[in-house]
Amino acid sequence: MSQLAQIRRSIKSIKTTKKITHAMRLVSMSLYSRLEGTQRGYDELRSYVRTLISRLIATSPEWTDEILIPQARFDSTPLIIFISTTKGLCGTFHNILARYFENKCPINKKSFIHQGGQDPFFITIGTRGTDFINKKIVEWNRGKIIKSYSEVTPSHTAKISSDIVEAIYSAEKIFSSVTIYSNRFVNFFSHPPSITEVLPLTTTMEEHKPQVGKRSKFKKTPKEIDVTQEFVWEQEKDTTLRTIARQYVRIIVEEAIISSITAEHSARFSSMDGATQNATKMIDQLSIKANKMRQALITKEVAELSSNL
Repeated sequence: MSQLAQIRRSIKSIKTTKKITHAMRLVSMSLYSRLEGTQRGYDELRSYVRTLISRLIATSPEWTDEILIPQARFDSTPLIIFISTTKGLCGTFHNILARYFENKCPINKKSFIHQGGQDPFFITIGTRGTDFINKKIVEWNRGKIIKSYSEVTPSHTAKISSDIVEAIYSAEKIFSSVTIYSNRFVNFFSHPPSITEVLPLTTTMEEHKPQVGKRSKFKKTPKEIDVTQEFVWEQEKDTTLRTIARQYVRIIVEEAIISSITAEHSARFSSMDGATQNATKMIDQLSIKANKMRQALITKEVAELSSNL
């Protein structure tokens, strides 16, 4: 009888957990649905501004900027922006990114550490990301977190990206490179870890040269991405290029944050959906077991009563 009571308590406990996972599943899907369109919009905006600044730089090859195009021969002061989960319950989302960082980040390699002179800086987004980078800093015995954001919501991404760009421009040392490690949203079931090179700006532009004659994803004509087209500069070239380049850096950072949040919600939905299904299976199995035990007890009691007659 005590074993039957224990099974019933287990069923009640699992039903309570199932309600929680089902509610989180619905919340994650709702947030994902809101962010999916926003993430695509940011992706298109980044592509558009990238095309624009590529054309502007192509018409001004002499232009340079010590912050956006650092002239360091060696990557001595890299800035790494690590975007991880703001909350848990999303499966292996963070662990996959952490392993990817350990395999890909040059700072994690002994050859890089022993070369000397490297002074890496970090900006972390997400509590788990902050804890992970703090452990790596202790392991390397070098590095510093200059900014960290524990809680991130879609309404705060603009402010966070602006703060990060301001940190890049106001740093005491000019960063030799700026790189983002994050999970990038591809589709609902795919959000692999990725590396986004933000600075030097020249590297970014070389990797994303506009292709003349091909139609873009926007409703624009091929003529609009022709790098040979002349521009009318109403302000000084240097001022215009600096302003647009700074906005481009902010858009890259903000788009990466939005993409990571979108991927996080899709991962959490998948995790909570699996937990809800597992809870349903466990409830069914325990219910069958409880019914068998109850029937066995009833049969035993009937048999005892019959034997006493």
